[in-house]
Amino acid sequence: MKQHTLQIKETPGELYFELPDDILDNLGWEAGDELSFEDKGNGTFMITKVKMVDIELEFSDEELFKYMKHAHEQGCSLNEWVNNILKRALFEDKLDDLYDQKYPGVTGDH
Repeated sequence: MKQHTLQIKETPGELYFELPDDILDNLGWEAGDELSFEDKGNGTFMITKVKMVDIELEFSDEELFKYMKHAHEQGCSLNEWVNNILKRALFEDKLDDLYDQKYPGVTGDH
C-alpha cells in the first residue's frame, strides 16, 4: 500500500488538506466525492472513497420508532445507524464465510 504525507492547512475555524491531482487521477476520485477517514491509531488515517448504494427498507411504525430510538441513544441519525448495522452484519457474515472456508464441515457456534 502506498503512503503519502499531506500538509494540513488552516482557515478560520477549519482544517483541511488538498489531494494532488495525480493522486486523484490515480484513484479515480473527483472533487465532491464522499470520503471516509479511519484513524489507524498510530498517527495515520486511511482514506477511502465511500461507495453508496440506495436501498429501500420497509419498517412498521413500531419498528421505525424502535430504530429511531436506538439511533438517538447512539447519537447518530437513523441513516447512520442503519448503515452501521448493515456494515456490522456484512462484516460478521464475511467472518462466518472465512471460518467456513478455513474449517469446512465443522458445525456449531463459531
